[in-house]
Amino acid sequence: MFRPVQNNASEVGIEFVPDTKVTFYFKGDLVSGIVVKQMTNSAIVSINETTDNKDIMFQTNGNMVVSYDDLSVKN
Repeated sequence: MFRPVQNNASEVGIEFVPDTKVTFYFKGDLVSGIVVKQMTNSAIVSINETTDNKDIMFQTNGNMVVSYDDLSVKN
């Protein structure tokens, strides 16, 4: 079945344009990264590698899809 592609981010995701620095929680750990691509209800985030998140980097290859509801703009 063909599903039309929707390239527009939802209203919640308007502030998370590519190259925006963001933070979010993953399994109780605060993770920071940069938005690579916007999708309709989520964004692809490239995770910043630190000594504390080597397991997360290994599990995700450094990229994660994160819901806009879970993202915060990093100050």
